[in-house]
Amino acid sequence: MKWRDNLLRIVNEGIVGKCPFCKSDNTDYMYIDHENGRGCLDIWCGSCNENEHVDCATPPANRKRMTMKQALAEERERNRKKNLAI
Repeated sequence: MKWRDNLLRIVNEGIVGKCPFCKSDNTDYMYIDHENGRGCLDIWCGSCNENEHVDCATPPANRKRMTMKQALAEERERNRKKNLAI
């Protein structure tokens, strides 16, 4: 897994670091909370669009997160702006 070091930095420090593919600093992450207290983690590069999805993650305290409802609303809005069918 190319994103392994970045995932460890997110858990330990709350920062992503450089993309392991293109070395860009244009990276970000988000925990998506599920109702059962668990969730998933997405990490991505905004420059080369490489990404990683980790299922069944337990978000550490003080990390960026949103509910599944918020995540779906954001995805719908992104698709609307791109004129993609939902």
